[in-house]
Amino acid sequence: MTAVVELREFQTKNVSAPAPPPRIRQAISRDLAGRIDLQWLTDDLLRITATSWVGVARLPRGPSIHVRPKLAGSDLNVITMIGATGDIRIDDMPTIHQHVDTTTGDSAVELICQLLVSAAHDVMKRGVVRDYRAAGDDLTVMRGRLDLNRQASRHFLRVDRLACRYEEFDYDTTENRIITTALRLAGQLTSNTNLRQRASILYENFNAMAPTPFVYTPSIRNSMTYHRGNEHYRSAHVWSLALLDGISINKPFDDAGDRATTFMIDMNRLFEKFVGWLLGQMITDQITQIRAQGVNRSVLHSGDRPWGSIRPDYVVTRNGMRSAIDAKYKLYDRKSPSAADVYQLLIYSQAYRGTEGRPHSILIYPSEDSVSDFRVDLKPEGSILGSVSTVGIPLADLVQAVRSGVPLASTTTASALRRLLGLDPDTGDRRIGGHDTGQRHAGPAMLR
Repeated sequence: MTAVVELREFQTKNVSAPAPPPRIRQAISRDLAGRIDLQWLTDDLLRITATSWVGVARLPRGPSIHVRPKLAGSDLNVITMIGATGDIRIDDMPTIHQHVDTTTGDSAVELICQLLVSAAHDVMKRGVVRDYRAAGDDLTVMRGRLDLNRQASRHFLRVDRLACRYEEFDYDTTENRIITTALRLAGQLTSNTNLRQRASILYENFNAMAPTPFVYTPSIRNSMTYHRGNEHYRSAHVWSLALLDGISINKPFDDAGDRATTFMIDMNRLFEKFVGWLLGQMITDQITQIRAQGVNRSVLHSGDRPWGSIRPDYVVTRNGMRSAIDAKYKLYDRKSPSAADVYQLLIYSQAYRGTEGRPHSILIYPSEDSVSDFRVDLKPEGSILGSVSTVGIPLADLVQAVRSGVPLASTTTASALRRLLGLDPDTGDRRIGGHDTGQRHAGPAMLR
């Protein structure tokens, strides 16, 4: 039986494991670069260092490494974050835990596979949708319209073969291809025999209807629209794309026949997306807008020419005034934010002058507990040229509130963020997550 090694984000652990041949060792290190650091200290002693990626890596002829989330609290909380940022409706969030059985495996990949199989079964039960799709074939009789380019290049001067373009009304649609491809992947990733069998049966059913291979592109998520006819596909697509998109990796480390797969979730990227979703849930007035910001070249110049660019994660706009917000998935509740991050946010404050009319930007980071927020001012000779507010949000508690159906706009975290953004009058309440926020970190020490 394969040994299982568990560790938390950012943790280091030494375990007994035979060193593979150098070629395989290089392949493992290459494929896990930046996600898990593996270092064989001796021929049978392996040092594993986790980063901010969570998930499972099954090594060829070695242990199965399970990196648990630290700041998010649990794998189920991570799945909740994926569901929230993946378009699961807020009213459906409290039901996520009802579709998983943690006794058969509670890693992120197992939970997603369970949710996908459950959602795909629901789609099958409620009805697989058909739609028109573009198709083409060489026929003996005319159907649809003639494809002139294909006719001229392949059947020039022939009338017994016609290159036709037409629309087919069937099940081989993008909606069904996404689920088909994800079910095949789920069968490869799950280690649970029963779940693998269920995924395999569903895959055969969907593949019979939608056999055309699906090629994932990042734009597919934004191109999907849901209506009364296909609303029951929403959850299945969220969990399908969680397996297929850029936060998922599934490839063999060893090209010599030893299969080894990994499913790792980039918590940096997920936290950034989750902060944007949280802001949308917490800031509910009609005149405040929250948008992901593109590249801004208006701040840094060399002479009359732009020099470099900035790109904050989000920009909050109110009455024509804007504040920049950056999400940093770092352990800043135990140490002061780095000088580089503060300097970056100070530059943002010069580009986005703050919703209260003063140069101001905000850095949001996750905390295990409720922590203090504090402000750093750029203040040469007593004149404030810009300010950075940093605030730690109690991530695990907030995700738990999402799954419990608690309105996020009513939380003390929402109140603190609105105050920092100048959206609420300063009531003197300096609590985040219910705890007093006295200045925990000294400002000057942060810049050392």
